[in-house]
Amino acid sequence: GAFNDAPYILEKKLGNTNYHFLFVNWWGCCAGVCSTNEIRVGRSGTGIAGPYLDKNGLRLDQSGVQDIWGEYAGGGSVFLQGEGRYVGPGHAGVMEYVSKKDGEVKFVFTFQYYDKEDNGIGKLGGKELFFDGSRWPLLDFKPWDICDFIGCIYQPISGNLYNQSRPVRSAASSIYNCPWMIQRMYHAIS
Repeated sequence: GAFNDAPYILEKKLGNTNYHFLFVNWWGCCAGVCSTNEIRVGRSGTGIAGPYLDKNGLRLDQSGVQDIWGEYAGGGSVFLQGEGRYVGPGHAGVMEYVSKKDGEVKFVFTFQYYDKEDNGIGKLGGKELFFDGSRWPLLDFKPWDICDFIGCIYQPISGNLYNQSRPVRSAASSIYNCPWMIQRMYHAIS
């Protein structure tokens, strides 16, 4: 069957049900831009021990329940696949935080990927995590803004042709370059 590893379980109460979401890597990692990793998900509404079912009702702990690319694999709904510069996403993680911008409780879904636009270097990515009306997780289409978590102050770059801004250190933070923080965090833990 399909290769899988790096399970991650998120507990989240939605409505009156305490769900457990199981995120699992599928296929192959660790080959730079040749990596085929993707993250699949299932959920349990009966407790952490499961069973975990995907959106089609297939169990994640049983092999041979679906045919994917000629492989008889276990259940698991596709949650995050490679696209554009993001190759082989895997190794799920979720952080809950209070937004510095609007004070709301938010969730960021973190993952490792290989950057196709930067020689296949491994990096840490993040996207805001939401839940749809059917109580399944989904991701924002754009990368997560770490300044929502740490509170950056933006200043215009003088003489910049495109009139862009750059983040600078806020009084509450020791982080100077917010957009590069995710990459720095990755290198610090790798």
